[in-house]
Amino acid sequence: MKLSPIQLIQSKFIKISVEVNDDFVSETQGGGERFVLDIEHMMHIERHSPTSTDPDEPVQYLLALGIRSGKDNTQAIPYVFELVVTAIISAAPKQFPSANNLDDSAAKYGFSILFGQIRESLSSITVRMNAGQFNLPTMSFIDVTFGQAQGNSSIKGVNNTSDSGALGPTDQSGPPRVS
Repeated sequence: MKLSPIQLIQSKFIKISVEVNDDFVSETQGGGERFVLDIEHMMHIERHSPTSTDPDEPVQYLLALGIRSGKDNTQAIPYVFELVVTAIISAAPKQFPSANNLDDSAAKYGFSILFGQIRESLSSITVRMNAGQFNLPTMSFIDVTFGQAQGNSSIKGVNNTSDSGALGPTDQSGPPRVS
């Protein structure tokens, strides 16, 4: 076994909000039909460390990932939630054949790590709540590129104090939909 070329240096949640959804209709009340889980998301990544002349020096990245329940979930899930986490990760350039692979891999691995933290935190919080434990489905970030996440305009909403919450407007590419 060896170390991953992508390492989490630090992370912290900047927003955690979980409330019982008063409009929720349980499967036993609603006939047990499958539902589509609407999740709104925000993601952003940028290089943090200055460009070095040493090709073996690790590159650091700043990341932010936010997940919240979508507006189409009014009766489908027992909670209304919003979680935003930020992080610094480090990537070892000598493990990747090109700078594009390094940047894209940092995005893919970094967001996967952060989503795992969000998923675990939401599960840990809801297990102690009246409506019971809620687990987000496992999500894939394999198609995310550095350029997509770097140019995500909804990152501006992280410091937004409007009614739209920490995520700001919904990502223009639309929410991931899980059935």
